[in-house]
Amino acid sequence: MSKLPKHHFVPWSYLRYFAIDPESDRKKSKICMLDKRPSVKSPIRIEKTDKVECYVRGQNTVEELDDPELFEKQYADIDAALGKIISMMLQTIRQSPENLCFNPENKVVLSNHIMLLFKRQPTVFRDAHTRVINAFDIVKEKVRAEYDGLLPAPQIEDILKLKSTKQYALKLSMDLIGDGVEALQNKVWIYCHNKTNIPFITSDYPLCPQFLPSYSGCGMADPGCIFRFPVAPDALIYMVDQVHFASNQVKYYDNAIEPVRDRNFVLMANYLQYINCTNQVYSHQTLIPSFYIHPDKISDCD
Repeated sequence: MSKLPKHHFVPWSYLRYFAIDPESDRKKSKICMLDKRPSVKSPIRIEKTDKVECYVRGQNTVEELDDPELFEKQYADIDAALGKIISMMLQTIRQSPENLCFNPENKVVLSNHIMLLFKRQPTVFRDAHTRVINAFDIVKEKVRAEYDGLLPAPQIEDILKLKSTKQYALKLSMDLIGDGVEALQNKVWIYCHNKTNIPFITSDYPLCPQFLPSYSGCGMADPGCIFRFPVAPDALIYMVDQVHFASNQVKYYDNAIEPVRDRNFVLMANYLQYINCTNQVYSHQTLIPSFYIHPDKISDCD
C-alpha cells in the first residue's frame, strides 16, 4: 500500500454527539478540541473533523490477509450499530421523566460495544501485540523442535508465517472481550442527565476509569474501579460496583435515569477525561479550564 489508511479508534458514530451539529457528516461538522501537546495550538474549533487525531494509520491493516482491511471493515459495521444505540439512548434520556429505568438488555448490548471501542485504543492494541509476540516466540520454538528433521527448515518457517502476530493481536482485540464485558455488566449503571451549565466532554480515551483508594489491582472488575462514559454534553453513563450501594438501593439505581445538578460531579468526569486522554479532549463548546479542572481547584479559575 502506498499510504496506509486512517483507522479511527474513536469513531465518528460516537464522537458526532459532541460536535456542533451532530446531524452533519464528519467532514461538514465542527468540533471544539483541546490538545495537551505543547506543540499544538489549542484550544481551537475545528472546521473539519478529519483533524481530530483519534486515529492510527494502518493499525488494523493486515497485509497477509486476502482483504487487508478486513478488521477495519468489521469495526465499521460495529460503529454504525453503536451510533444507533447512542441516538436511541439520548432520545430516552432527554424526553423521559426522571427516575425512569432503562431495559436491562441495553446494558448487555452497550457493554459489548463499549468494550470493542475500548479494545481499539492504541495502548490496548500494543499490549495485545506484545503478549502475542511473546507467546509466538514460545510456540515457534516448540514447533521448530518438534518438526526438526521431519521437514526442511524453510518449509517449517513458511508454516509459521501463515498468520502474523498482528493478525492474532487484532483477533484478540475483536473477540476476547468477555471478561471486560462481564465486569461492566456487573456494575450498577446510572444514566446521568446533566442539568448543570457545564457540558460533559469526551476524549480520545472515552471509557474513563477512576480508581478509588481501595483499588486492589483486579482490573475492571475491581470494586474500586469506577467508569464514567460520556455519550453527549448532557448525558453520561456512570458505572459503579454494587458494593458501594445498600442492597435495597441496587435495584433502584441500576439502569436508572438520574438528573445531575452537582457541578463537581461533572467537573470530576471532565477532569478524568482530560488527565487520561492520549492527546485530545472534545466538546461542542470552546474548551476552557473551568470545564475540566479538578473540583478542588475550581476556585483558582474563578
